[in-house]
Amino acid sequence: MTATMMPQWIIWLFIGGQAALMSVIIIYLAKSKKENTAESYLTAGRSVGLGLSSASIVAEWTWAATIMVASQLGYILGFSGAFWYALAATLPFFPFALLALKLKKEFPQARSFPEYFYYRFDKKNHILLSVFGFIVALMVSIMIVVGGGITIYQFSGMDPIMAMVLIVLAFSSYTVIGGLYGTVFSDAMQGLLIYLVFGIVIVGMAVAVGPQEIYNGLLNMIQGNNQDYVSRALENGVTREALEESLSILSLPGFVLGIGLIISNFPAVFVEQAFWGRSIAVKDAKIATRAFIIGGLAWFPIPAAVGLALGTGGLALGMLQPGTSPDSIAPSTVQNVLGMTGMIAFLFGLIAAMLSTGSGELNAASTIFSNDLYRRYFNRNATDKQILRVARLFGIVFAVGVLIASIAVFKAGLSMLDVYLAMGVFVGSACVPIFLGMLWKRCSADGSFYGAVIGSVLAIIIFLVYGEVPATITAVASSTIITVALSFIQNNQYDFDRMIEIDVDKDDHASIKVV
Repeated sequence: MTATMMPQWIIWLFIGGQAALMSVIIIYLAKSKKENTAESYLTAGRSVGLGLSSASIVAEWTWAATIMVASQLGYILGFSGAFWYALAATLPFFPFALLALKLKKEFPQARSFPEYFYYRFDKKNHILLSVFGFIVALMVSIMIVVGGGITIYQFSGMDPIMAMVLIVLAFSSYTVIGGLYGTVFSDAMQGLLIYLVFGIVIVGMAVAVGPQEIYNGLLNMIQGNNQDYVSRALENGVTREALEESLSILSLPGFVLGIGLIISNFPAVFVEQAFWGRSIAVKDAKIATRAFIIGGLAWFPIPAAVGLALGTGGLALGMLQPGTSPDSIAPSTVQNVLGMTGMIAFLFGLIAAMLSTGSGELNAASTIFSNDLYRRYFNRNATDKQILRVARLFGIVFAVGVLIASIAVFKAGLSMLDVYLAMGVFVGSACVPIFLGMLWKRCSADGSFYGAVIGSVLAIIIFLVYGEVPATITAVASSTIITVALSFIQNNQYDFDRMIEIDVDKDDHASIKVV
């Protein structure tokens, strides 16, 4: 089967065109609002409505890895892979909706989630959570950049490193200009585009191939009637057990990985400033809660449908040659089944996903650095102009760091699934301290800090011996035990009503409104 190749000028046109369009719109919005302050840059003026915030959550959570990993799991595990990926990444939004409500009601001045814990706990927790926030932003950014580079190479033959450079330049160009409002607005537009484009791809697969042919292809492989496809799958990471259960949505291999994915996804939400930023940007607490519930439910069909159509469909059709990484199953299936039209649609949607998520991560990192580190530890008397300048400069620095790290991951041959699961290893221990710190008055500063630190250390040790899933479970379980035990021993009683009385400007010895 000879794959259709896309001219490279289309790549330049799509990436450059979307970035230029977003830049023009955001510059116009910034001028029309006549706001160019640190407050508006970091919080979007706390004026975003339900529709805009819900759509932006869908786009922010639709990484390049969403499409690539959902398809990869659909290939490796069949029906259950796509289902468990989608379910595992949807579940964290329901408890997070409660945390978003608490943040908005108790600490309406917040600009970031580490700032909340500066006042709830102490400096050591504040610094630790700031570092964890950076780690999540970096790892998510790596996944979208590497995933985009692989897809562009698959479609056009463009040097994947050049493709990564284009992706980082695109999302950083308009994010540095527009701040959080620009990110939310562009995300909402990209979210609608993602739904439309991947809907077209799914319908295209249904017309070109059809669910019955995919089912029959898997059944033939299970029955041993197509040994060529079976041998390809086994050489590309599919086990015989998974292949035999590929038609089951509740297969044992899928269930085991699903548990690991659920645990890994909680830190990707709970320790993700990009999502806390959405709760900060909205008008009131009710919108914050509803936006995350609506956004989570609206997001679920995207990976579920894409994973089934492109991942499981690619397995049934024998899309990958022996010795090929399952990372490339989604673009390979589109390329071979849907041809140039499908490739253009898929690439357009993937670029939208990459730019929206990349923009959110860059804004998250610049917010944490300018608001939580620079303003609080480096220059407590910083003026509004200085904070704004530092936020923009750090955005550029972070973008360069993302590019370097992405190239290193690509050169090392790490899969996006490895990076995805590694988030649970490194920052999974922060989930329970964050959750208990916002909801349990007896949760202590020491319990939270040592639970997160020791849990992370133990998880890394287990990871080196047993792998990501046991390590992530260790991170969450150990941090829970340590946090709860120390909190009971210390027996603190925190009054959450104190949060509403905090004057952040007075505490920082400078008004953030001074220009």
